[in-house]
Amino acid sequence: MYQIPTKMTRFEIENEIKNVILSDKKLLHPNEAICYEAKYNKGASTTSIYYKNDSKKQQLDLELDLLISIMGIYNEENSKQQQLSNQLVWNTVILEVNTDGTYKSQYLYDVEKVKADELITAQDFSASLANHLVNHYLFVNVKFKRKFERIIWTFWIKDGLPCFDLYSINKKNQKFKIDLLEYYEDSCKKALSEHYEATNNGILKDVWKPWNKIIISIPPSGYLNENEDIAYYLDDVKLEKDFFLKGY
Repeated sequence: MYQIPTKMTRFEIENEIKNVILSDKKLLHPNEAICYEAKYNKGASTTSIYYKNDSKKQQLDLELDLLISIMGIYNEENSKQQQLSNQLVWNTVILEVNTDGTYKSQYLYDVEKVKADELITAQDFSASLANHLVNHYLFVNVKFKRKFERIIWTFWIKDGLPCFDLYSINKKNQKFKIDLLEYYEDSCKKALSEHYEATNNGILKDVWKPWNKIIISIPPSGYLNENEDIAYYLDDVKLEKDFFLKGY
């Protein structure tokens, strides 16, 4: 597989991409441009290579290991911009390579991709925390030989600050307070703040109902039934199960 050194400028990376594409003669057709497209969000990336005139963007058979290099440019440029304005510069790169060796590049900010990715993350918030909690043993004072029927995890926002309460329930319906490892407690509060901000004030505010409390009922397996085990509230009023709006 073709590999590119990681320490390269944006211009050098573009030229390497162009040269790799043009080196595969079997893909080249007269007057048929080839596009290289990469999309990024939160450290994840997807790439595709296709003919410009192919409306379906069918993936071409070309090995191209350019992610590390161009991801480095992405992180560097966006990090600098976020320090100035808290906004990403771009999250999509499209290079259009012509058979005569010329090319043009576009660096775009695809807000719909960001919103779609953020929605997936938000929908998975409760399930991800619950599964991680139970399966990675992040408790301070729980003996796992003691059987529990449920763990009830309540999150809420008070005066803009994240709070939570955590306890287990046994077969006799007795409650036992649970403390988390300190680093994980801080991590959970940070995740709750980010989830609240994204869904109430951020990019998802138009597709997610306002809320300020979540109650998660966690079974011993750690795997949730999203229709039964997750409940969102606004000022102690329980929201309907479609707490994110339908139709998005």
